[in-house]
Amino acid sequence: MTTLSGTASFALTAAQVITYALGKIGVLRANTPANANEAAGALIELDCMMKEWGLTGPYLSTRREAAITLAANTASYDLASLTNPLRVMHARYRNSSGIDLPMEWLDHDAYFSLPQKTSSGPPTQYFFDPQSAHQTFYIWPVPPSVTTETIQYTYQRRINDIGLITDNIDVPQEWLSTVGYGLATRLCDDYGISDAVSERIHTRASQLRQLAMDFDREPVVQFMPEARYGRG
Repeated sequence: MTTLSGTASFALTAAQVITYALGKIGVLRANTPANANEAAGALIELDCMMKEWGLTGPYLSTRREAAITLAANTASYDLASLTNPLRVMHARYRNSSGIDLPMEWLDHDAYFSLPQKTSSGPPTQYFFDPQSAHQTFYIWPVPPSVTTETIQYTYQRRINDIGLITDNIDVPQEWLSTVGYGLATRLCDDYGISDAVSERIHTRASQLRQLAMDFDREPVVQFMPEARYGRG
C-alpha cells in the first residue's frame, strides 16, 4: 500500500535552480553543480529576472494587507520602513467606529495640483509615490485629530532578494519550474546556445509563465490603466 508524504514544503535554492537551468540548455549534465564562476553569473541573472517579474504583477502570492496609523494634520507617510511596497492597489479609511470607507486613487498630477494639501477632514483620496528609497503614501484631506483611525491598504510586496546561493527562491511551489525555464532562456545568449535549442527553451518558458500567471490571479476581469498601480 502506497503512502503520501504528508508534507507540501518543496522548495528550491538558487543553486538548485541554476543547476536546473544550465541542465536544460545542455551546459551541465543533469544534477551536476555549476562551478563558482557559472553560479555567480547565473545568480545575478536570476535576481534580475525575479525583480523584473514583479513589474507584471500583482500576483495573489505577493498581495498583502497592512495599516497606517494616522497622525493629526499629517498628509504623508513613509512606507519604506513599514512594508516597502512595490505598489498600493487599494486603500480604505477606517474611522473610529471601525467602518472602512473606500478611498479614491489619485495620480501624481492630480495630487500635486490640489491647491490646499492640508485641508481638514476625513481622508477620501490617496496618492502613492513608489520611489526606490522612500515609498510615500499621501492622503487628502487630512484629519485634524485622531483617536483610533487608520488607513487600511492592499499592496504588492517586493520579491525577496537572492543574497546567497543557498537562499530559497521567493515564489510559490507552482512557480519553480517556471523560474528554472525562465532563467534558462536568459542564459542561452551567455552560452551561445543554438537557435533550435533556444527556441525550444523559450517556447516552454513562455507556456509555463502563462500557466503560472493564470494560476496566481483571481478569475475576474479588471480594466485599469497602467498608472493605477503607481506606474505613471
